[in-house]
Amino acid sequence: MTKNATIIFIVILLLIIGGGTYYIYQQQAREAKMKADQAAEKARKEMEAKEEKARQDAELKAKRELLLSGQTITLAEENNSGESGIASLSAKGKSVIVTVNLKGTPSGISQPAHIHIGECPGVGEVKYPLTALVNGKSTTTIDVSMEDLITQTPLAINVHKSKTDIKTYVSCGIVDGIGGSLKTSPMVKPSAAQEKISQ
Repeated sequence: MTKNATIIFIVILLLIIGGGTYYIYQQQAREAKMKADQAAEKARKEMEAKEEKARQDAELKAKRELLLSGQTITLAEENNSGESGIASLSAKGKSVIVTVNLKGTPSGISQPAHIHIGECPGVGEVKYPLTALVNGKSTTTIDVSMEDLITQTPLAINVHKSKTDIKTYVSCGIVDGIGGSLKTSPMVKPSAAQEKISQ
């Protein structure tokens, strides 16, 4: 091999080695940048998740404090009954006073009422019996603290047409709370035993 050929061979060899080294360096740099970007994205998402949880916790705490002072529930007409009104929940020690006032009710007719598991209009089983309404009015003291009650949601106050027509619902309203969001099936109806009226 001549001297010139040897030099050319060495130059080509150096170029190949240099190019390979540069390619490896570039590949390593890309991988490092990708890992750094992934780590940064993960950290950003974790920070956003923490901030969102902190925001939700703050909202839940504020809502809890507000609900502990009591609430007013709108009772909407059901089954074209023409009966609607409000129910108020107020704390009294470790009990809750439930006051119901409806308009459009039949005169002198006793109308059973309960706090049911679930939400209107598909309420489920009876959770707390209430004093039956007469002339649209009822007041009941139930043996549960306000703090416990608002964590038992979903719950709803439901009024029935009469003792003899217990299956017909005339008015219903959802109890606000901080419990789960699981809803009962609209097809679920309370049994006769569960519909026992509190006198």
